[in-house]
Amino acid sequence: VYYICTLVNNQHRVELGAGWQQSPFNRALEFIAEKAKSNHSRQHDVVMLLDDEATPLKRKWCVFEAWRCTELKLKLRLFCKD
Repeated sequence: VYYICTLVNNQHRVELGAGWQQSPFNRALEFIAEKAKSNHSRQHDVVMLLDDEATPLKRKWCVFEAWRCTELKLKLRLFCKD
């Protein structure tokens, strides 16, 4: 199971909820973390696609997702065009 923010959240109109705990970013990551705990036979990762300038790392929600992956013990896979 992979979580790809671009495919999960409308990038032009993100509903953040009352706080970061209710944000779609956090809820999706927590869902994947729960699946990973209950099903060890399948891979549960998060994917971040980077351009030449690593633009996602300049966006606070992308940095938040990387931090939550660490907190939730999820593998974060970084990919670039090379």
